[in-house]
Amino acid sequence: MEEKKTAVKAADILQRGVISVQEDMSIADLVELLYDHRIRGVPVVNEKGRWWG
Repeated sequence: MEEKKTAVKAADILQRGVISVQEDMSIADLVELLYDHRIRGVPVVNEKGRWWG
């Protein structure tokens, strides 16, 4: 019997409520945030909320 392949879309695996940080956040605060949320990275945004890095 052939398996039917289902295409997985980005929307199926994206996480909602993404945590982001401002570009002027201290490294100490960033480390604490990453540790507290058990995550390895966050997007950095500027004062307008636009992706920075």
